[in-house]
Amino acid sequence: MRKHLYKAKTKGEKGVWVQGSLVVGKFGKYPEYTPHYIVPIGDLETKIEVRPETVCEFSGIYDIDNQPIFEGDNIEIRDCGTHTVEFINSADFLGLNFKSLEAPPLTDANVIEFEMKVVGNIHDIKPVRKQLGGKSNGK
Repeated sequence: MRKHLYKAKTKGEKGVWVQGSLVVGKFGKYPEYTPHYIVPIGDLETKIEVRPETVCEFSGIYDIDNQPIFEGDNIEIRDCGTHTVEFINSADFLGLNFKSLEAPPLTDANVIEFEMKVVGNIHDIKPVRKQLGGKSNGK
C-alpha cells in the first residue's frame, strides 16, 4: 500500500519544503480563503501553513539516492535528460508518471536501470542569470 505523503513550500517569499499529511479546510470568517496545511509525520500537534500551488503528492517511488519522488519533481534520467513527474489522467494511465514519451515509465525497476535522481522541483526558485559581456555604466 502506498504512503499518502505530500510536500509543499511554506508561506512567505522564501518558502521551505515541508513533508507530511495534507490538511485542507475553511476556517474562521473568511469562507473564500481555504488554507492548506502540512502536518509533519509523527507530530500531530503541529500544522504548517503552505502555499496551495506548491502541494506535491508522493509517487510511492524513491530515486537512486533513496529520496522520495513527488509530483512536480524534476528527475534526471541517464541518457534521457531531465523530465518532470506529472499527474496523468488518460484512458491508458491514471497516476503520477512522466508525460514525455521520451522518458521511461516511473517504476522502481526503471529508477535503478536508468539511475533516476531528483534534481529539483518545478516550484523551486530559478537563479537569475547575469548577462555576460555587458558593460557597466557605473550607475
